[in-house]
Amino acid sequence: MQSHHKVLFQQAFTLHRQGKTREASKIYLDLIEEGNRSADVLHLYGLSLHELGDQSGALPYIKKAIAMAPDNSLYRKNLAVVFSKLGRTEDTVEQYRKILKIDPDNLEAHQSLAFHLRELRDHTAGLLHAERALELEPGHSATWNNAGNLLNDLGRIEDARLHYRKAVDHDPRNGQAWANLASVTKFRQPSEVALMEKVLCQGELSSTQEGQLCFALGKAWKDIGKPELAFPYYEKANRRVPSHFPWEQFETYVDDLGKLFQADTFAGYPRSKSTERPIFIVGMMRSGTSLVEQILSTHPALCGVGERPELARLIGNIPDYPKTLRQDTEPLTKIANTYRDLINPFKDTNTRSVDKMMTNFLHIGMISLLFPKAKIIHTERNPYAVGLSIFCQNFAKPQGWTSSLDDIGRYYTSYRKMMDHWAAHSPLEIHTVRYEELLSSFEKNTRDLFTYCEEEWPEDCLEFHENRNVVKTASNWQVRQPLNPDNREKWRAFEPYLTDLDKWV
Repeated sequence: MQSHHKVLFQQAFTLHRQGKTREASKIYLDLIEEGNRSADVLHLYGLSLHELGDQSGALPYIKKAIAMAPDNSLYRKNLAVVFSKLGRTEDTVEQYRKILKIDPDNLEAHQSLAFHLRELRDHTAGLLHAERALELEPGHSATWNNAGNLLNDLGRIEDARLHYRKAVDHDPRNGQAWANLASVTKFRQPSEVALMEKVLCQGELSSTQEGQLCFALGKAWKDIGKPELAFPYYEKANRRVPSHFPWEQFETYVDDLGKLFQADTFAGYPRSKSTERPIFIVGMMRSGTSLVEQILSTHPALCGVGERPELARLIGNIPDYPKTLRQDTEPLTKIANTYRDLINPFKDTNTRSVDKMMTNFLHIGMISLLFPKAKIIHTERNPYAVGLSIFCQNFAKPQGWTSSLDDIGRYYTSYRKMMDHWAAHSPLEIHTVRYEELLSSFEKNTRDLFTYCEEEWPEDCLEFHENRNVVKTASNWQVRQPLNPDNREKWRAFEPYLTDLDKWV
């Protein structure tokens, strides 16, 4: 490196370490344009672009650095982070695995693989990496928590509970671990919440940690039967949840869908040639979608694939949709086949997929064009019970509208408007499963459900809670329990606190 370049590089590196990333990035680029394309300069320029939010721009520079120094674990780690930001989970996993070939005891690689393999539903491999990470650093609270998540998804509830307990033992400020522990625990005595309240009162928590701990405390007092103590904690928790939702854009989208898909216009739209028979479960959060997926997955010909975002992404790429559906739009058969291929890694071969992405209630019109043989199952539940359950839930990925009862009610109105529209105009029959009726008359409702899906009723579905398939949603603990008809009216204990829902429902 020329002396002039060394000075510039040191200047950029110092600025970078001081957090002056934009200034550093400019100097790195000047060096590259002057012919200094060393691995360090390429890597750091790519890293600066990543930190500035330009993931696509960062990618080629970090790749070039790795081509020059393929055994550099730091370069590969930062490439993995960029892939993760781009949603390329398989590429992320590949980089961390290459790091382990270089350094088999790399703690961060094991921790990251445990996290990302969960996203790929490879829980067995993920758990092996979590266990190895805990061998390398037994006191790492976040790893205990992540291992608990993997065990919870697999239905190993008692093991998950023990791991969450270890997580809070090692770091009482781990709010996510407290929330997870509460989600798999049935609290019975006020003494059981004393430690959580002590941690909260110590005041050493971030806003996020405090919110997560408040969700746990709300759950504890709710279990004990003290709604007057539980609800204030839920309110405090939700005040710490991001609550930015694009209402105007969302409600315009709903209106445009209603205008685009009318009974008399469906006949003029093109149809896919797909012969696939996927099943889509739609509805509000906390309305029983996970329960229905768990029931359906007891049938050997049906495979639950969880909440898959692929369909919405493919539909979102259709030009001018939903303002219009042009006849020269990308052939629907290609979209249908692309969805099928994307879903394949998540399902068994030669089985029908059961996709429970709830927001597909927006896409029933397109589903009817993409998959003329699809089945649509709509789960429905008392809106007050749904609203309360959403408000009390510590979602891993907040939706922007779940942290106030008023927003929940507003969202419910759009959902209800959309479902009423499809009931009147969709060419596909929509089968509704009412949560309360499912609890009170389980066998009849499950027989009706499988009849609609054109599958034989499996007696095993009566023991759906013994199903060992992976469940990654907020309901993963509940669907491992036998049905309790008393759950239908539990929301009424909180009825005095739900007045913000009245104007919407």
